[in-house]
Amino acid sequence: MTLSRTGPRTVASDAGFEIEEHFPYYLEYREGARTFRISAEMSTAPGTSILLFYDAADSRWQPPHRDDPLDNVTVRTILVRVIAAMQFLRIRADWQTLPPDAERDDWEAIESEARILSRQETRR
Repeated sequence: MTLSRTGPRTVASDAGFEIEEHFPYYLEYREGARTFRISAEMSTAPGTSILLFYDAADSRWQPPHRDDPLDNVTVRTILVRVIAAMQFLRIRADWQTLPPDAERDDWEAIESEARILSRQETRR
C-alpha cells in the first residue's frame, strides 16, 4: 500500500481510500462512495499538530450511507489510516474522545499500527 499527496489538502492510497482536510472543521475519510467525518481543530501544541475528535456515539458513514453497518473493526481501520495519513503529512494528531467516558483503550496500539503503515509508505 502506498500513500501519495493528490492535492493541497488530500492524501490517497492505492488501497482505495482518500483523506481530505477540511480545516478547521473536519477530516473526511472516503472509501468508494462512502465517507466518514472526523471533527478537527488546529492545535496550539508545539509543531504542526491538530486535535481530532472521535465521537464514539456517532461513528457512522455520512448520508446516503448512514445506515450501512460500520463495525468496530472498520472504525479501527479508519482511525489507523487517518493517523498514518497525518504521519505521512508530518502532522501530529491529538485525539479527544466524545463523550470522555467512552475513551478508547487502544489508542497506543492504533498509533503503533499507523507508524508501521506510514514507515512502509516512506520506504517505497
